[in-house]
Amino acid sequence: MITGYLLLSPNKKITYGDIFKKYCFRIVLALFIFGAPFALLIQIMNGGGFDISYIYNSFVYVVQGKSFSHLWYLYDLIGIYLVLPVLKSFVKSCENDVKEFDCLLIALAIFDYLLPLISYKFNIAFNIPFKYSLLYVLLGYRIRMFFDNKDNKTSKIISILLCFLFVISACTIVCSVLFDWNYSTYFAQYNSPLVLAVSVFMFYVCCMRDSGVTTVFIWKIDRLCFGVYLIHPLFIQFVYKFLKITPITFDYYIIMTFLFAAAFALVAFIASWVMSRIKIMRRWVL
Repeated sequence: MITGYLLLSPNKKITYGDIFKKYCFRIVLALFIFGAPFALLIQIMNGGGFDISYIYNSFVYVVQGKSFSHLWYLYDLIGIYLVLPVLKSFVKSCENDVKEFDCLLIALAIFDYLLPLISYKFNIAFNIPFKYSLLYVLLGYRIRMFFDNKDNKTSKIISILLCFLFVISACTIVCSVLFDWNYSTYFAQYNSPLVLAVSVFMFYVCCMRDSGVTTVFIWKIDRLCFGVYLIHPLFIQFVYKFLKITPITFDYYIIMTFLFAAAFALVAFIASWVMSRIKIMRRWVL
């Protein structure tokens, strides 16, 4: 959604030269700089030792997507970048009439989110050959279109609806985990309607600010988030697999889950800040 919000604007000129040299190159570097060591670590943990062949295998694993699983988004992001010019042409054609834009969003939401949910009980073969990432990108810019042309009455109605949807979604997710509902696994996936609702709500709230209010502090935190995304699983793997300590080790595991998450976030932000002090990393990756 952030990518769509920032890069789909018709006023922002992006050529395929920019896409390859500026955007894709940075993501590929991030994949190999972080993905290869992560893949090497996986092999060492699984093999119980080090073998020289692991180094070569690490780069192969990155290409195959067999490094730490959280890097899946970077592979998607490269694909998103490659279709940006096409998406920008579509967005520009909808500048004066957003009905076609909204129809596409509805179609993607139905085929990427609603039908898979129904298919848990009743198989449906119809599909659109796009991954859910495309819907998030387009939603990001659709929210920007709304704020660029909003009126107060519509804004209040949408805010109330999104708040209601968020509360229902959050309660459903929590209950599905606590009471082991049949759909509990599906609620945790990225193409879950509930995850979509919560994501749109959070992004909408983040956009509900007056222009120019963003502080220097928030900007500095923002600049560290990509590094946090890249590095945080390293600390999780170390604590869970080497120290063998997890939240369920403790009696009050729900409370400990939040404490673990806060600790991992703090350490990851510190690590990201340290990485940002390295000039090459700051210039080409972060």
